[in-house]
Amino acid sequence: MHAATEDKDISMKQIHRACGVPISLLKTCNQCNKELASTDLIKGYEFQKTNMFFLKKKN
Repeated sequence: MHAATEDKDISMKQIHRACGVPISLLKTCNQCNKELASTDLIKGYEFQKTNMFFLKKKN
């Protein structure tokens, strides 16, 4: 048994079959074709086509 608040998920990685190396998932902006860092990203919810509600993380 374990507490209901404990995270018991297994973390899996995607591996390149040919050489056995984990791959990286690049985050890019489709509009400006730039690679983005995690600090460049915020969360948002699209509630209508082309209308977004943005969530800001508390500093």
